[in-house]
Amino acid sequence: MAVSHLNLVALIDFSHAYSESIHRGLNFREQLRAMAPVTGHLHVHGSFGRPQGLHRTYLSQENAALGPGDLQLLLGLGDIEWDDIFSELVFLPETVLIMRVGPPYHNEQPGSLAQAKKPYRPQPSR
Repeated sequence: MAVSHLNLVALIDFSHAYSESIHRGLNFREQLRAMAPVTGHLHVHGSFGRPQGLHRTYLSQENAALGPGDLQLLLGLGDIEWDDIFSELVFLPETVLIMRVGPPYHNEQPGSLAQAKKPYRPQPSR
């Protein structure tokens, strides 16, 4: 059953979607294209899309070196192609973007956020 209501929108958590796409053998970009037209909430941060269970680590620094898990990296760190994604996809008007980065990157977050906003293209108002 389809639901059409102005207050109901999809959320894309890019890092989680990337990891899950890799885990399930799905095409990450196709999955994003399918969700974008109904998306009004974005969670962004860099990652390598590797599920946490692939490597056993003992320190967070090891995770950063090996790339597993939800690392909450700056955009451009990891291997998500942000510029391509944001220049290709069109989201709902007034889409909310939240960027959560780990403590080592807090001072650099404003520049990473500016990168996310630059190519963003919302749909015309509905």
